[in-house]
Amino acid sequence: MENSLKKVLNEIFIEKGLDNSDNNLLIIEFLKSYKDELLKFDEFKDVEEIIIMDSPSIKNDNGEIIQTKHYRLTENFKLKGKVYLYNILFTPPICDMKDFYKEVKNGCSITHTMYDSTNFDLCKQIRIKFNPWEENVKGKLHKLLDDILDNPQEYEVKKSRDIIFVGIFDYINDKEIKQDLENLNNDKFKNQCKSGKCKQKKMNNKKNRKLQ
Repeated sequence: MENSLKKVLNEIFIEKGLDNSDNNLLIIEFLKSYKDELLKFDEFKDVEEIIIMDSPSIKNDNGEIIQTKHYRLTENFKLKGKVYLYNILFTPPICDMKDFYKEVKNGCSITHTMYDSTNFDLCKQIRIKFNPWEENVKGKLHKLLDDILDNPQEYEVKKSRDIIFVGIFDYINDKEIKQDLENLNNDKFKNQCKSGKCKQKKMNNKKNRKLQ
């Protein structure tokens, strides 16, 4: 995964300055130009067509408003059928807990910033793996600690950013999502997506009733 879709999207979004962008119009324009490339990745290999949405909700044939949902890109992420894609989001940099005690260099690591549970002060931990029966262990530990403090970036546990797909899908990970596309006229839906028309009268009515 790290060498395929996640890596490529990270590189492209960072290069285009979209990874921290809240300008959804820019991301929509990018997705329209890049959707054919998405079909080349394993996560989209069973997708019939990608339709880029201009708004986060739509009406089906029953007049029901269908909202987009958020799905995290994981190792098992697979889409199938028709994909209505509205946005791709990036989480802030986070440290996976399974990597919290991972050795980074020379059997050592510096954890990410955390809170001391006793007084809630910010702190980090330096973890050093060593053999206490090794010859001149004290001198080697001093030398190793000096290297850690002189080059902390080389020992820090790496953080990563999760990728979130926002859209309306037929299937995800081979599980049918009936509540999304049930009774939906695909041609009508496609035209609404492309025109950017999002009929949200029911939602507006609900909001008005709450205000009253």
